[in-house]
Amino acid sequence: MTEPDAPPAPKHQGRLLYFVVAAASALVGGAVALAVLFLAGYRPVPVHRYEIIVTLDRKATAEQDAGVRAFLEKLPSAGSVTVTDRDELFERVRQGMQAEGIDMPDGMTAADLAVTLKISTVDPDFDCSAVSALHDTAGVDEFGVTRTRGGSGQVATLLC
Repeated sequence: MTEPDAPPAPKHQGRLLYFVVAAASALVGGAVALAVLFLAGYRPVPVHRYEIIVTLDRKATAEQDAGVRAFLEKLPSAGSVTVTDRDELFERVRQGMQAEGIDMPDGMTAADLAVTLKISTVDPDFDCSAVSALHDTAGVDEFGVTRTRGGSGQVATLLC
């Protein structure tokens, strides 16, 4: 026999409540784990784009040119070599000077300019020792390395 004034049995809340509690716990736990990693110094490593630009000597031979190209193509994580020949460079210089309202110097020809080789690589870090041999390579007038920071886009010149 049951008492007429007894409270009814509690209703079963179902699985939805358990799912909500589990999801909230997972989100809070993940947020705490990320906060701990962030405060401990963990940061994702940014990936930068590096460009190596080599200016050949104006008197460089075809063999020296081919040797420099082969050297650049052997660099780790490097793409293909982009060549800017004298005529193309002369046209760029001429257009740039015209855009700024500057007259071309009398007697300046494409033969006065040098061939440039450019190669790009994408890496978190760049080791200058990989390109330091270019200092002593025959046919190389000068070379430079520029870094474009991943994320911010800031450009810097590296001294190698």
